[in-house]
Amino acid sequence: MSDVHSVSLPEVWYDCRMSIKERLEDAEFLMRSGRMRAALLIALVAISATSRKRYPDRKAVKDNEAFKSFLGDELPVVTNGTVEWTVNCLGEMIPIQDFFYKRVRCELAHEGGLPDDVEFIVGDADQLYVQIDPNKVTLGDSWISRLMRAVIFAPENSKECLLLPPYTDESILRRIFGESWQNVTAMTYSKKRTDFQTAWLARM
Repeated sequence: MSDVHSVSLPEVWYDCRMSIKERLEDAEFLMRSGRMRAALLIALVAISATSRKRYPDRKAVKDNEAFKSFLGDELPVVTNGTVEWTVNCLGEMIPIQDFFYKRVRCELAHEGGLPDDVEFIVGDADQLYVQIDPNKVTLGDSWISRLMRAVIFAPENSKECLLLPPYTDESILRRIFGESWQNVTAMTYSKKRTDFQTAWLARM
């Protein structure tokens, strides 16, 4: 694959410690090498690892539930403000976090590749591309860097991932929601983010 983007993490530089740093570095290296499906899998591994920081009780919350809940929580970070997104999965419309777990993460991890009804292509680095046909879902590779951004901005990773320059809550909201950073959706997300941070700090 010759037409490969540079990694799309504008203005986000991180000095992470422990394993999540390594996973982000691995995903970035694979993207630069044109190994987009491998990069996607590693980014989803970082999602899984971070989800267990947020939902650590393995008896109460299964791995798949933690993954889908975390990605649902952070969907505004991934999508620049969209809080719900559904796709067609085997004839059923499901939340995109469920799709990423069932049809992307599990297929890559357990089958070694994407199923025939999911296609992953080089697209616009600045736009999230999804095309839904009756028999196929096509994703652009910009999803990788957006998933990585959810990991980097997660409050549970604030001690491991030091954003440079430091980002305030307001600046994060502005980055995610743009001019709508003070609307109801943004404020709802901000409160949830604060709650997650408080819960994480209480467990430390």
